[in-house]
Amino acid sequence: MFEAAPATPVWELKQTTFTSSENYFEFLYNLKLLIKVQNKFLPTNLALITCAKDFSKFQNYEKLEIRILTYKGLNKFSVKSDQSYSQGYSICLDHVVNEIMKQLPTNEIFKSATRHTIASIPEVVIRELISNAIIHRDYGVNNSQLLVEIYDNRIEITNPGNLISDVEVDRLIDHPSKTRNEILANFMRNLGFAEERGSGIDKAVGACEEYGLPALKFINEKDYFRAVAYVQKKFNDMDKDERREAVYQHACLNYVTTNKTTNKSIRERFKFSEKEITKATRLISDVLLSEKIKLADKEAAKKDYNYIPYWA
Repeated sequence: MFEAAPATPVWELKQTTFTSSENYFEFLYNLKLLIKVQNKFLPTNLALITCAKDFSKFQNYEKLEIRILTYKGLNKFSVKSDQSYSQGYSICLDHVVNEIMKQLPTNEIFKSATRHTIASIPEVVIRELISNAIIHRDYGVNNSQLLVEIYDNRIEITNPGNLISDVEVDRLIDHPSKTRNEILANFMRNLGFAEERGSGIDKAVGACEEYGLPALKFINEKDYFRAVAYVQKKFNDMDKDERREAVYQHACLNYVTTNKTTNKSIRERFKFSEKEITKATRLISDVLLSEKIKLADKEAAKKDYNYIPYWA
């Protein structure tokens, strides 16, 4: 039992102290980490997932570890590092995020004539995508693990199981939070590892926009779900689908924050100059043809055009 008992981070994050062992067990019981069976406390599935010291010591829990593979280049041909974390997620999540940030490609910027090295993808994006993968994975699938793959131009986070049936990839931004693991989701939010309901993806998308990165890519297959975040890429190096998705996510984010998507906001999103109005106009026309966005008001004067997601 005690191998699955929570490590220090749980009560440190809760800022809790105990006056007796009875208080300690009641605290864990109230967090749904313990159940009572014949007057004995036993760890719950939630306790094992979030607080186990080593998944390998529990049958059928071995694949709950998080594996981080870092490659040289843009493919899987050459592995630079291979790191696995087999502790419960409340224990290891910060370490996982820190390790990913160390492995990510870096950029150099100058501030006040001083050169600074920064990660190519902001930490908030990584933290939100990892937290979402943990919360939404299918824990009934125990033949594959949560896998993080880092390439020179992107990071891919793949978790077992696809989206639940009534959630679509196109509606992940501002979609009411739905998960097959509600107790786990509440626990991770309670400890501060996840955002409020439904806002984590929005926050990650917003950070990508702020840093001028390509749009996040979400892939939903029969037995896995994958989120892909890219390092910075110039507009001219993006293909049509990447450009369209960036405009679509921009329109979704603006819609849910009651901001308007306009020619000007598109120029700001892609760091276009003031003189590139026509370039933004052509891009908007292409995305309109793809039917991922539409005019908010067809009767508006051309100078007042603004755009909303197709589903709005």
